[in-house]
Amino acid sequence: MKRLASCLRPLALTPVLALALAACQTAPSTQRAAIAPTAATGFAQPGPVFGAAPAAQPIRRTTTLSSDSKSWVDADGTRHTKTSRSTASVSLDPNAVGSAVAMLLGGSGIAPSAPARQPGAGDYAGTWRLDVAGKQCDLTLQAPGGRPSGTATTFGCLGTDLGNVTGWSLRGREVILTGLFDKQLAVLRATGGNRLDGTTPNGSALTAWR
Repeated sequence: MKRLASCLRPLALTPVLALALAACQTAPSTQRAAIAPTAATGFAQPGPVFGAAPAAQPIRRTTTLSSDSKSWVDADGTRHTKTSRSTASVSLDPNAVGSAVAMLLGGSGIAPSAPARQPGAGDYAGTWRLDVAGKQCDLTLQAPGGRPSGTATTFGCLGTDLGNVTGWSLRGREVILTGLFDKQLAVLRATGGNRLDGTTPNGSALTAWR
């Protein structure tokens, strides 16, 4: 019996050794599979989304200005206390404060208006009615067409300082009327939308309108 048991003992251990060997062979592959990196999915992670900042809400503060307490005892011994308070509330709008600060720093919050356009020679070209020392006649100014001066003619102005007008030019906002040999006969300045006032070298008052 002892010999038979000694012969069977190696046979009983054989399945255990086989299972142990199988576990040793499969363990590394399991560990390698566990640490293998996953394949990239190809989708980028979404970034943070920023929305428009909400408008600041008004800030309201309530302050107690005074407090007064009165106590009294009834006939049955009950004690009463009455407290009266005087409060004041202040509401502060941060948006309005920002506008006020901008105004103090020089920004009015209103877009500046465009500067007035400098009138050109074309704005004065055309026919004007003249009053020269109480006598009325007509003055026609031809557009210079890119030249420094243009042609000017008068009708019904004989016997006045403007009877011999032959040309005109624009000097800033002044209309200069000239005669033969570019002799200056009058200087007019715009005083209204369609009105010119000036004088002649002899001191005669001159008014043009249309």
